[in-house]
Amino acid sequence: MALYSFAVRKKGEEKYSRSGIRHELAFLDYLSMQFNNKEELIRFLLENPEQYDDIVITYRHNNETKIIPVYFDAVELKHIVNPLIDFGPLAEADNIYYQIARAYKNPSCVKVETELEETEDFDKIMAEILYDNRFKKAYNMHLINKKACEYAEDNFTQGFIREMLSSYLNIRKAYAFGRKSNYIKGNARVKNVPPLHREEIIRQFEAENPRYMPILDTTPYENILFARIINGDESAYEELMAFDIERLEYLKPILDYLGRYKGNHKK
Repeated sequence: MALYSFAVRKKGEEKYSRSGIRHELAFLDYLSMQFNNKEELIRFLLENPEQYDDIVITYRHNNETKIIPVYFDAVELKHIVNPLIDFGPLAEADNIYYQIARAYKNPSCVKVETELEETEDFDKIMAEILYDNRFKKAYNMHLINKKACEYAEDNFTQGFIREMLSSYLNIRKAYAFGRKSNYIKGNARVKNVPPLHREEIIRQFEAENPRYMPILDTTPYENILFARIINGDESAYEELMAFDIERLEYLKPILDYLGRYKGNHKK
């Protein structure tokens, strides 16, 4: 279950307002790293970006809200999350800002692989943690868990690696330790970001590319049905067509798209 969301802070205030849209942490990192800075990300997410001065990622753990930083220049994390993100049919659009705009509002449009593998970038992060017993400092900062710390103390490297690969959050915290302690540096690469809110990106792209599914105010269950239909589930199409007539009229632009999509993929 996705537990992570962006939270923004209004200028002149201390508290952060958490978004109601939940995603996997890896997707929020993937999305963030398509931008150069927090101003661009806030502009993408919010209609009145000038009212806000900070953005973070939050999640709940043991009934407590946790805050973690947003990274725009974390090249090691970027290399780790990129293979985990699957946009399915959205990938056909071949426009990353359209893809993340659609997927952010409709989480069912993106799949995130949860099985993690040891890679060169993962090993680089772990090496910084293990060097010169830094794992003790990381544990005291609550940036690695007790089991990982015990494995490291016992020189059981494989156990430590296995524990750190058990969740993306473990890797993310270890990376945060490296950044906070200046053992790992950011690597900024300038991206050409459209200066638009996410819904403006969607409208502009779909106006120029009418073969892509329109964006409407749909429910999570409807989004699930759309995804099932795109994957060839005829029972989902029948279930959708059983909706009341007023709802079907509202959904007509999407129904037209789904009809074209089904027709094209039968050829």
